[in-house]
Amino acid sequence: VVTVTWPDGGTRIIHFHDGKPAGSDSSDEFRFTREGSLNMIRIGVSERFEITDQLALGN
Repeated sequence: VVTVTWPDGGTRIIHFHDGKPAGSDSSDEFRFTREGSLNMIRIGVSERFEITDQLALGN
């Protein structure tokens, strides 16, 4: 699990399964692509996150 915190205190929780993005705490559409060891995640139309495998795996 990776928790992203915005400056206003809001958060987005992104779940990973076997090192790959698996979903979030949002009901909006969840999709991702991978480029090397980088997970490019989109949630809904306005949220975009880039999370490395190293962070997702806790290394």
